[in-house]
Amino acid sequence: MSTFVLIHGAWQSSGTWDLLSPLLKEHGHRVITPILRRLGKDQSHLTSYVTLLQHVEDVSTELASVGDKVVLVGHSYAGMVISGAVESHPTKIQRLIFLDPSYRKMGKA
Repeated sequence: MSTFVLIHGAWQSSGTWDLLSPLLKEHGHRVITPILRRLGKDQSHLTSYVTLLQHVEDVSTELASVGDKVVLVGHSYAGMVISGAVESHPTKIQRLIFLDPSYRKMGKA
């Protein structure tokens, strides 16, 4: 079985995965649904100082704590987030899945 790390889009929370998570678990998969910094229930603290890079760091931190290779899934805005996170931990990724993604190449400005 696989470990799925499901990353929600902008203006969302882990609730994005409320229908999918139980289905994956029923099939024996492990599911991790981190909340990106200042999103989810913490949206009242969202400011212009929160950046894409910080969200990439959030996911990279999560990947570092997982022992297995993962299926990394990003919805919408999270397409950019997982694109950056895979660069930090390429050996941790079994597969990348983009759901209705926003995408841009991460790199130095």
